[in-house]
Amino acid sequence: MTLSATYILSQLDVNLSKDTASVRLESGRSEIAMVLRATGGPNTRKTTPAGSLRELLAQQWLQQCTHLEVLLIKRVHSPRDLWSGHIAMPGGHAHPVEQAGDTSIRETWEEVGLNLSPPHAVLLGCIPNLRVRNGKLASAFGMIIIRNKGQTDFILSVYVLSTAIQPVLNICVDEVAAAHWFPLDVFLQPLTGREYFKLVGSMRGWSEALLLRTDTGMLHT
Repeated sequence: MTLSATYILSQLDVNLSKDTASVRLESGRSEIAMVLRATGGPNTRKTTPAGSLRELLAQQWLQQCTHLEVLLIKRVHSPRDLWSGHIAMPGGHAHPVEQAGDTSIRETWEEVGLNLSPPHAVLLGCIPNLRVRNGKLASAFGMIIIRNKGQTDFILSVYVLSTAIQPVLNICVDEVAAAHWFPLDVFLQPLTGREYFKLVGSMRGWSEALLLRTDTGMLHT
């Protein structure tokens, strides 16, 4: 069963931490941006940016949207990068005195040219205190095994674009090899082993050229 965009956003609003203003990113910590956009609704350019999730959920165009998509990037291969070649979300190390939201907004703009500052996007909240140690990601949701063997502390901030206008990405080729919007439905349903490896394989098989998603859903390299 496909969950509506309004339902998923409402559930994120309930479960994410809202105390982002008090979360200061200490030196060496990182922040990652989960960027969502609503699709499957009317193709209109007359929408007004929403200043809050409540305003966004009340807009007719969003109520007609059937899906959410999440922005994923493929990092360039670099011997200096612990996350070299990984499929990831935009993000990076915090600058001094930056708080939750500051780093993810700056890094997303630098890496893919997408503006997440108000009123272009709404910050739904964050998941603080995520920690990678020896290939394991520790969080409130349990322990997850990942490929990277490095050590880092970070937070995940979740945004949703506030209008029906689909943005054009401007990728920084020094840091990002490719960027693509993936249907969130794929990650919200149980996958068989074969389906999982097919998904991972499609991600690893991204071309170093930019992948663009057209209105018909086709991929171009």
